[in-house]
Amino acid sequence: MSIFSSNLFPFVGIFTSNALYFSSIPAVVERVKEGSLGPLNPIPTTCIVLSTLAWLMYAFSVPNPWVVTSNLPGACAAMAAMTMMLPLMRGSKQLLFVQSTLVGGTLMNLVLWSYLIFSGMTAAARSHILGLYASVFFIILSASPLSTIKDVVLSKDSASIYAPMTVAQCVNCALWSTYGFFGAKDVFVWGPNVTGLTLGLLQLLLKLIFPSTKATAA
Repeated sequence: MSIFSSNLFPFVGIFTSNALYFSSIPAVVERVKEGSLGPLNPIPTTCIVLSTLAWLMYAFSVPNPWVVTSNLPGACAAMAAMTMMLPLMRGSKQLLFVQSTLVGGTLMNLVLWSYLIFSGMTAAARSHILGLYASVFFIILSASPLSTIKDVVLSKDSASIYAPMTVAQCVNCALWSTYGFFGAKDVFVWGPNVTGLTLGLLQLLLKLIFPSTKATAA
């Protein structure tokens, strides 16, 4: 049996996926102790909430226990992190954007799920749409740390790009890209993950070019 046709990659993927989703928790806890958000960018955590929910919708439709276990713990962790971060954003220009994204994204998830369930389409067609939808959300998640790229370049300080999350993104996407291309041979597996890996490497490049200088940097 080939290593790519075994359950090894999906099993390891459970841990790499959740490592990505849990990666911001230590920084969030530290910011709560400090009483301010500091340079921590809340947008990636916002995207994790919506991305994991989108993947869970897909996993329940297929159904696929590997995808469920790769996203359910992370969804809970991201919601916990978001709950802790919101009070720290009071008065911040980011607050309205984060609130709007959370509410709007959750509404999109629920409306799409409701439509697909009651539309009468086949399970295969429903799962295909949900797979595309979740893939788009994952690409948005992978790009979200770059939402501060303008500030990073202008200030020559990459403190807003959280290094543990970036490393976790690169490792997770590299694993799923390899498995998706050589094992599953599924463009919906390797496609978004190759994109995510590229975006993660760009974040690492920015961390190298513009080292974090703030005391709270990661």
